[in-house]
Amino acid sequence: MKKIKLIIPLFIILIISIITTLFITKQDKTIKPIKVPSIYINTKEEINDNYINSTITINNKQYNNTKIKLRGHITKYEDKHPYTIKFNKKIKLFNLTESKKYVLLANTFDNSLMRNKLVYDFANKTSIKYTVKSMYVDLYINNEYIGNYLLCDKIKVANNKVNIDKNNDYLLEYDISNNNLDKTSITTKINKWRFIIRSPKNITKNKLSKLDKLLNNIEKVLQRNNYKEISKYIDINSFIDTYIIEEYFKDVDCNLSSLYMYFKDSILYAGPIWDFDQSMGLTLDSEYNTKSGNSTEGLYCDKNIFRKLLNNKEFKNRVIKRYNELKKEIKKLYTDNNHTKSEITKNYIMYKDSLIRNNCKWKKDIACKKEDYKQRLAYVRKWLKNRNEWLLKEYNEKS
Repeated sequence: MKKIKLIIPLFIILIISIITTLFITKQDKTIKPIKVPSIYINTKEEINDNYINSTITINNKQYNNTKIKLRGHITKYEDKHPYTIKFNKKIKLFNLTESKKYVLLANTFDNSLMRNKLVYDFANKTSIKYTVKSMYVDLYINNEYIGNYLLCDKIKVANNKVNIDKNNDYLLEYDISNNNLDKTSITTKINKWRFIIRSPKNITKNKLSKLDKLLNNIEKVLQRNNYKEISKYIDINSFIDTYIIEEYFKDVDCNLSSLYMYFKDSILYAGPIWDFDQSMGLTLDSEYNTKSGNSTEGLYCDKNIFRKLLNNKEFKNRVIKRYNELKKEIKKLYTDNNHTKSEITKNYIMYKDSLIRNNCKWKKDIACKKEDYKQRLAYVRKWLKNRNEWLLKEYNEKS
C-alpha cells in the first residue's frame, strides 16, 4: 500500500510535467522566424520633400500611378530616410488599415529597430480608440536594398482611423518645437500651448475661431482644477492611457511635439500615439534631467497639459489605478518565462534575419553580428523592467 501511495503522487507529477512540456513546446512552436515581406519602389527622379511618381510592387503585384516623398523633420536628413507612399486609391496592405497613404519609418536612431513597434502594439491594448497598426518590411528602391522599415498607418481623419466629422471636428498635434512653423496653428492665451491643425485642411476663419474658443476654454477649465468640470470637456480615459504610455516609455519628444489630440463633439480626446524612436533610454541620460542620472527613474512627461491634469488629485489617483491595471501587459513586454515569451523575444525570433541584415547595411554603433544586436535588445529589456519597477514604487508610495 505504501508503494502505491508513493507511486500515485509521482505519477501525477509525471503527468503534470509531460503536459507542461507539451504546452511549452506548443508555445515555442507558435513563434517561428518569418520571412519579412518586401516592397519594391521604382522612380525616375530623386526622392525629395514633394511627391514624385513611382511604381510600387508588393507580393508580385504592381501598383502604377503611385507616389513617394521624404518625411520627417530631422530623420529625413539622415542617410537612411523615412518615406510616405501614396496610392491612387484606397488599398489594404497586409494587416494594416485600408488607406491611400502609408508611412515607411526608417527607425534611424533606434539600433534595436523595435521601439516604435513595441509602443504601437502596446497602445492597441489600451482604451485609446484608434492606434496605429504597423509591420516590418524590407525596402528596395530602384533595385537597391535600403533596409528594414516599419510600414505604418498614416494618421488621418477617416471612418477607420480618427473617426471624427471632417466638417465640425478637429485633429490636432501639440507642437511647441521649432518644427512646422509654416503650419496653421493656435496658441492658447494662458500657457502658450501651440496646436497644429491637422484637420480640417484649409480651415475657414469661422472654424478657426470656434477651435480657438474650444482650446482656450479647455485651458480655463484645467486652471479651475475641478474634476467633474474637467471630465465634461476632456475624455479622461484616453488622456490617462496616453500619459501612461508617454511616461512609461519616456518619449523624449513628449513635451515638445508628435502628441496628437482631437475634438469630437466638442470633447477633447488624446491620441493616436505616434513617434517613439527616441524613447526607452535611447537618448543620453542627462537629457532626462533626473537627479540620479539614471533615465529609468524620475517623472518626465508630467509637463504642460499633463501637468495641469496631474495637479488634480482625482485624475492622478486614476492614473495610479490604471497603471496598476496595465502592469501585467507592461511586464509582457520584457519578461520571458516557461509558458510565454516577451514581446521583445517574439519580435527577435520572428524578424531577426531582417533586423540584423539592416544593421549590416547601416553600420553605425552596431556590428553585423547577432551577439551585438542581442546586447541592444538586452539594454531595452533591462530598461523597461527597471522603469516599471521605479514607477510602481513611485505610484504605490503615493497612492
